[in-house]
Amino acid sequence: MIVVDKSVKQIMWWITYNEDKSIVDYGETEPEQQTETGLPLCLVYDNEQSWLEALYNDFNIIPE
Repeated sequence: MIVVDKSVKQIMWWITYNEDKSIVDYGETEPEQQTETGLPLCLVYDNEQSWLEALYNDFNIIPE
């Protein structure tokens, strides 16, 4: 599954995870780059603050 397509012209932040949230991956994708995942669920954010809030509130993760 493509999380962020390379046609996007801004930085995007994303969270991918499985149904029981036992596997979570997250990061950012630079403009005109593409990110793909094998995980079934995905959230994509166009601002870092919303992404950070979702990581903490929904997944109890504080990125380093």
